Amino acid sequence: MADANQDPLKDPKAWKAVLDKKTNRYYYYNKITNTTQWSEPEALKLQRKKSPWRSRIDPKSGRTYYYNKTTKEVSWEKPSNFDGVPARPTTSRDPKFDASKSEEPSTTSNPQTAPSVSGGPEVTAASTAATIAEKPVAESPAPKQEEKKENQDDFQRAAFSDSDDEPEDSKAGGKTRESIVKMKGGNDEPDFDANLIESFDNALTKHKPQNLTNMLQIRHNIYRRKMRGEEEDDSEDEAVGAPGYELTKHRKGLLNRWLRLGKAHDADQLLTFKKSLIKKSLLKTNRQHDEQAIQMFKNIMSFMGDRKSSKPPAAHARKIIKNALLAPIGMRDEIFLQICKQTHGHPNIQHCIEGWNLMLICLHAFPPSKNIKVGEYLKKAIQGESTSQEIKERAELARVLLDVIEAQGERQEIPPEIEVEAIRQLKLIELAIRLPDDATDTNSASVTIKIDAFTTIAEAEQMIFRRLGLTFTQAYGLFEANDQRQEVLGGNRRVMDVISSWDKSLEDEEKVHDVQKKKKKQEEVQVDHRSEYKYLLFQAKLCLQTAGPEKCEELLRDPKAINILYNQAKRDVLQSRILPEEKDITKLAALKLQVDEGDFMPDIHRAGFLMKNMSRYIPIDMLPRNAKSKNGEAKLRTYEQKIMHKYEKLKGFTPQIAKRNYLDYVERWPTYGAQFFEVEQRKQLKSYPDILNLGISPHGILLQNPEDKEILDSYAYKEIVTWGHSESKFILVVGDIVQQKRLVFKTPKGEIMRTLIHSYIHFKVQSKMAAAKINAK
Repeated sequence: MADANQDPLKDPKAWKAVLDKKTNRYYYYNKITNTTQWSEPEALKLQRKKSPWRSRIDPKSGRTYYYNKTTKEVSWEKPSNFDGVPARPTTSRDPKFDASKSEEPSTTSNPQTAPSVSGGPEVTAASTAATIAEKPVAESPAPKQEEKKENQDDFQRAAFSDSDDEPEDSKAGGKTRESIVKMKGGNDEPDFDANLIESFDNALTKHKPQNLTNMLQIRHNIYRRKMRGEEEDDSEDEAVGAPGYELTKHRKGLLNRWLRLGKAHDADQLLTFKKSLIKKSLLKTNRQHDEQAIQMFKNIMSFMGDRKSSKPPAAHARKIIKNALLAPIGMRDEIFLQICKQTHGHPNIQHCIEGWNLMLICLHAFPPSKNIKVGEYLKKAIQGESTSQEIKERAELARVLLDVIEAQGERQEIPPEIEVEAIRQLKLIELAIRLPDDATDTNSASVTIKIDAFTTIAEAEQMIFRRLGLTFTQAYGLFEANDQRQEVLGGNRRVMDVISSWDKSLEDEEKVHDVQKKKKKQEEVQVDHRSEYKYLLFQAKLCLQTAGPEKCEELLRDPKAINILYNQAKRDVLQSRILPEEKDITKLAALKLQVDEGDFMPDIHRAGFLMKNMSRYIPIDMLPRNAKSKNGEAKLRTYEQKIMHKYEKLKGFTPQIAKRNYLDYVERWPTYGAQFFEVEQRKQLKSYPDILNLGISPHGILLQNPEDKEILDSYAYKEIVTWGHSESKFILVVGDIVQQKRLVFKTPKGEIMRTLIHSYIHFKVQSKMAAAKINAK
């Protein structure tokens, strides 16, 4: 308890550092005054200067240890003069891998129920955790939105008027669609550091790295600047580790080992190349894992070429990393020490270089602890006069990687062979990203980018934006996909981890994240589709409106963005991925024909022109099963007549206007643009199956039966009061201020679902604000 006469703001024991998961920054909470602030309180700064002792949690054991800043003394026992000063918190580089992440859901309230803000319809932050978790949350101010320039839209609506299948409300000029949302919007933080992504992308544009060394140097420079800004005067705290490791005593000769006779090898002998197998682990703390340590040593020798093996080097490297990611954390230090041992004094220069390659591969996957001082070994290798230039180059790169891997954190998947081989050759990985194709209804178009093992989805998206020349980028992103399904990816995931998650080639293996889930005793309910995915797909993750009162003006100013959206819609229509409005099918076919062929020409576009190519214009589920049968031919001729009749009326339409009209029709379909996620509901909706598809569409939330694809229920965005997620749940509160219904779904995709909902509402609010400004004038 603080002294009654003491100012609680000046009492260091009243303050607590708390990690804000949205911004990945620490804020400070005063337990007495119940206030929060971003800057470190003066009370903690003063106490930090007075006391030399600090406390820290050892990540390996979870125990608290203590160290003295002045004497560098480290102790498991609490010093008698310790006054409770923790080490200054620093930001976790990758919140996704934070072991202390709470299971309590993070929620976002609908701006419809948020209090009004004086001064007009300015977008404000509306995130809160009050409905689920009673925690102090410091909100960062929302960035101000730039005013959009007015743009005169030259959109010309298709004037289809034949009465056989044309509804009254879609004649020339069309019926104005009412807005389905009347609310203000918030602005959540993205699930990655946007400033860091921008800095990295700018550096790539400026330096144009051609190899792995260049790319890692760029990463190192950016993170070094970031770390300097965060650590300030307490940076030396981070250099002190938990009480150190002790090397195992090794003796020569079987009898000496049994009876523990004779002099044991000193550290220099123990960490020098040995052509035969070790008999036990190098680290004393790993003695209970001797068998595993010996197996790792075999794989290291095989990778370097010092032991015969029928497997390629990449297979041994992947085996080492798999074992390291699944084994107790101390075994990772064992691996690094074994590599240091086999590269120190190796008589074969080429084999030694392969050992250094293995060091680089491991440093791309997980960091060593600071206790084994790998950095000192690298420094000696660089300064050694007899060291070859190739080894010096790899030792320099390893020093860079020590900082980068500490900043990025360990990976979640075993690296694929393409990554291992690229690191061995110090090359970047060339990756082909698929796109919806112009000429077909497939994802056969592609763009190539060069990445390294640390490249995240958000960074790769920035590379693609630049390659494609997109100016409106907020609605587009990467998916993992095959020819039947796709799933949107979070920005924090590493590209090579995504690719590796599809790989089932290593026999008798469990993926790292599956083992972690078992440790948490979480049941896996959802079907794992990852093994079905074959490639990365770039397309729209938000299918924003291109016509009507909620149209997105920024999107309309980017023809390349419109083209991707059109190709995506065309593919989904023709492959019957979205439930069609049958009355619109021949209109869409006519518009696509205008895009493909240009204006109608009687001499060319005669009867029979479409008969053999009808699958390019009509959804596959609406084509006759037997096109050669009498009924089948009759159905195709009817389609052709209606299409050609409408096609004639489109004379003068440019491809861009025809594409806009195509989108205008499909945007009205209920399931257009919906991203579906498999979820489990626990008898809240008694008449529905336990397993549902929850769809997030431009219009709202859909609940779909996964068996017959029937839409069971839907909620417009104006009906959604709040939404939130945890690692295993997604929570949706629907209704209004008076009456509400809380729905809880089990799914690991809650964070992505939350972001999609927030983004749709954000753009709807922006559209309404822009329309309000125009109407006011």
